[in-house]
Amino acid sequence: MKKKVLVSVVISSFNGERFIERCLKSIFLEKDRGYEVVLVDNGSQDRGMEIVNKKFGGERRLKIITLDRNLGGAEARNIGVKNTQGKYLFFVDNDTKLAQGWYKKGIDFFEKHKKAGAFQVKLLRMGTDLFDSVGDLFSNFGFLAERVQGVKDEGQFDRYDKIFSLKMAGAWCRKSVFDKIGGFDNDYFFYCEDTDLAWRTWLSGHEVYFVPEIVVWHVCGTEEKKEFYKKNRELYRNYYFGCRNTIRTLLKNLGNRRVWWIVPFNVGSWLFLAFFLLLRGEIKGAVEIGRGVAWNLFNWPGVIKKRRIIQKERKIDDEKLFLLVGTKRGLEYYFRKAWFYIRGKPF
Repeated sequence: MKKKVLVSVVISSFNGERFIERCLKSIFLEKDRGYEVVLVDNGSQDRGMEIVNKKFGGERRLKIITLDRNLGGAEARNIGVKNTQGKYLFFVDNDTKLAQGWYKKGIDFFEKHKKAGAFQVKLLRMGTDLFDSVGDLFSNFGFLAERVQGVKDEGQFDRYDKIFSLKMAGAWCRKSVFDKIGGFDNDYFFYCEDTDLAWRTWLSGHEVYFVPEIVVWHVCGTEEKKEFYKKNRELYRNYYFGCRNTIRTLLKNLGNRRVWWIVPFNVGSWLFLAFFLLLRGEIKGAVEIGRGVAWNLFNWPGVIKKRRIIQKERKIDDEKLFLLVGTKRGLEYYFRKAWFYIRGKPF
């Protein structure tokens, strides 16, 4: 008798030739049979899918969806979710490796925490015991505040914590909650789509957690990933989508009291970063930031339309939310962070 699918692992993969075999191997080491893997090939132009078909062509738990072009991570994941059967969704990136035990631990957490709508796993940098992410908090100036990055894992985060935002490199979501909030916003393409999803999860009356028992290693922050960005010419796209989607996320989700000053402050901060890029001779980076700001100016009617829907249905106000998952950081923190970011060094 075929076992019922409880967990659907969803992967959006673009040019994953270098990573995808390692990722799928680690998933299928899980002995329990109550899961499926939905792999969405997002218009790749390399040999990634050739490798998948050769190595995993006979795997019955694997469902492959091939897109003609790159629709971005948000829309590709939405397409993947539409082809799932599970009660719970587990999103991972193609450049990850999963530690065994994720299946039962994820189900157990959701069954014990009924108000939890989503959670992030412990993300470590590939091949190390250094943290990649344990989730983010929301700062008083509207920026994400990483709880930690690049520090050695010595058990200091081995507890359940409520977090504001999570990373889709390793994140679970109840399918019912995902459907309730409308899934990912397809307009994001990539960058901040995970923050937007987590924020709307909170606003819908559910909670977002960090769960340390499930461990995923992620290539992000390693030389391997830097080479990938260089090969696929994604560096300057990060400036554009980072600026564009950060601003629109604030416009959509902030309450009426805070949106009037946090959004202008955020726009000014991005323009300040563009100015310093110009001083460094990185004209293309500055231009991409300008394009990100301009996108919100020209597309504000559509963003405001989505805002009205979200604000009408919200179940928790900003003050209560930020008491739960907010943090205060001084301006000097952001100046130092921007300075390290411009110099390409970890902060």
